Amino acid sequence: MLDESHPAPSREPRTRPLPVLVGGVEVILLAEDVNALLESVDNLVATTYRSLERAGANLEIGQKSIDELEELGDALATSGGRLGDPPVEIDGDRSRVLRKVLADIDGYQRRELTPGLRDLRAQLATP
Repeated sequence: MLDESHPAPSREPRTRPLPVLVGGVEVILLAEDVNALLESVDNLVATTYRSLERAGANLEIGQKSIDELEELGDALATSGGRLGDPPVEIDGDRSRVLRKVLADIDGYQRRELTPGLRDLRAQLATP
């Protein structure tokens, strides 16, 4: 959890699937998959803030990483609310950040990836 100086974004849990477009391939993520990604994004932001503060580092150093994580979180949380909305495009920076989020879930958090998240990871790994 983030402390009061760096509050977590206020997000409603997602209740609908979210289509994402990775390298021209559409992957449908269940609401639970998106919520797991959002939880991991928030944890990574909090961890980055804590690491920088512990090290006595200037927060500007990690601000780019934090901004990228927050942008991804916003895109996942707010996109595709209605049937027929275009999929969220995952390219360039978003792809790199999303691989980092998936690695956090699978590695540091030691949570098993769902079939949807495994499919997403496989698509992200395809050149």
